Amino acid sequence: VDVTVTLQRPMAKIEFIATDIDKFLDELAARHSEITGSVADDLLSQTPDLSTIRVQVDYAGYFPSGFNAYTNKPNDARTGMWFECNMTPLTNKEAHLASDYIFVNGSESAVKVDLTIRDSEGNLLNRIEGIDVPIVRGKLTTIRDEFLTRDYAPGIGIDPGFDGDINITIPD
Repeated sequence: VDVTVTLQRPMAKIEFIATDIDKFLDELAARHSEITGSVADDLLSQTPDLSTIRVQVDYAGYFPSGFNAYTNKPNDARTGMWFECNMTPLTNKEAHLASDYIFVNGSESAVKVDLTIRDSEGNLLNRIEGIDVPIVRGKLTTIRDEFLTRDYAPGIGIDPGFDGDINITIPD
């Protein structure tokens, strides 16, 4: 009996790429007097070992952690899921921070991710919270940003320089 079976991956892959290695090293050099120890010497050398930088990926909310092959859907989800990995330099400006595979319910979904970036001694370099990552089954989602140097605060912001009016008419 010959049967043709079409398989579909039940997971999506996400990947985080930092695009600001040069800017990050420049900021470290500017703060050289505040930084002490072997980490400072290593990161400020002519050939810094950026692979010593640790990245922690925290999933906010529920993370799909089980899959039922019969129903073709995730069948378990947990909170508090996270993992750590080392940054991998790609070029003088870019580095791979982290990647992961995630079970997808249906064809597409989204996860909320927090990134914590630390040096090899555990000192906080940057924290980015509330990154909404769209995921599609069987596809790769790559998030490129200045993760090492930018401040990221999702949600509602207040512009103190705004000096206009916003009028909203609510119908009866």
